[in-house]
Amino acid sequence: MLFLYQIGLFFFALAYLPFFFLKKKHGPGWPSRFGWVPDGVSRSLGGGPVYWIHAVSVGEMALAVRLAAELKAKRPGSRVLLTATTVTGSAVARRLKSADDEFLFFPIDFTFCVRRFVAAIKPKALILMETEIWPSLLEELGRRNVPVFIANARISDRAWKRYRRFRSFFGRYLRYVKVIAAQDAQMAERFVAMGAEPQAVRVAGNMKFDWRPKPGSESEVEPLRSKLARPKDFLFIAGSTHEGEEEIFFRAFKAIRRLHPEFRMVVAPRHPERFASIEKKAVQESVSIKKVSQMTSSGYDGDAERIAVLDVMGVLGPLYRLADTVFIGGSFVPQGGHNPVEPAFFGKAVLFGPSMHNFREMAAQLTQSGAAIAVSDASCLEKTILQLIDDRERRRKLGEAAQALVRAHEGATARAAQWVVEAAG
Repeated sequence: MLFLYQIGLFFFALAYLPFFFLKKKHGPGWPSRFGWVPDGVSRSLGGGPVYWIHAVSVGEMALAVRLAAELKAKRPGSRVLLTATTVTGSAVARRLKSADDEFLFFPIDFTFCVRRFVAAIKPKALILMETEIWPSLLEELGRRNVPVFIANARISDRAWKRYRRFRSFFGRYLRYVKVIAAQDAQMAERFVAMGAEPQAVRVAGNMKFDWRPKPGSESEVEPLRSKLARPKDFLFIAGSTHEGEEEIFFRAFKAIRRLHPEFRMVVAPRHPERFASIEKKAVQESVSIKKVSQMTSSGYDGDAERIAVLDVMGVLGPLYRLADTVFIGGSFVPQGGHNPVEPAFFGKAVLFGPSMHNFREMAAQLTQSGAAIAVSDASCLEKTILQLIDDRERRRKLGEAAQALVRAHEGATARAAQWVVEAAG
């Protein structure tokens, strides 16, 4: 089965390779994808036991960085290697990681690549974030008796349908995993159904509840305060928006501004490179927009008739502290939403649309505890914002409930790190 998997992977890689280089998805340091580890990295990792943490998405990498800090706190003298498969994951890792941590691109899952990579870094343990099953790598680590862990483990509804069809294949490799720290009971059941050993699966909670702004982030966003709103203004932030959502907020802006001139809006697209298409939509909807980076650099002091579009990476989470109300993007289109913990941490009134399936349990906990409001459509969004503008007390109660929920669920990162240290040493 492993041989057939590698044959299929070979033909996929062969077809994808031209696109990979033409679209510049390889990034600096790409030789590590083929198992080559720079001598400098090998020497740096040679100073203590190496915990290798692999993450894919931007959000997962942020969790991986926090897990790295927990591991080093619990195992002083240890080293951490972070890996990712994408250039965006690489950028996040390099920006957030500690100076004494290392980063490399994840090796392609061919035996000769992973064998060379593993031999060079000599990991004490491998921690995979959320759902990562790489058969060749797991087989190689099993051969070397290197324990494997899955942290913040989850299988999305969409992925679950695929995994179930091939559970006999993936189940074979899940048996190499020492501990699977699942986000909740449903995720734990899915991993057991996939073939994981029941005694290896534990419910740790969702590590995304452990989000904290990085030290010094307040000073980064403070200069934006006067650019975005005056002290008596009502600031609404639509965070991590996707294609098809910006026009909803543009229309809401016009409708609400007619009744409340103090209403201000920031739209933060999930992918800032979409600014040109967002600008076209703004023209179509007869609204004026401006990049936040231009406001900062030009000394722009806030134009009530303009919507600010956030094009600065890494500041959205800390920026939520300035908001009165926040909408979670990706939930008015079938993207599954994004992490609502960041605005909840700052005690903000949180809104989201009907598509929150990637954060289903978290969204349910927020709404059931009176910590967030689910809005069904654009009309409901406008009505809810108008109500919140007029009702400061309701905003306060929503924010307090949100903060309380975050505090009640924190600690999953520390639990996962403790299980790794206990099992791997």
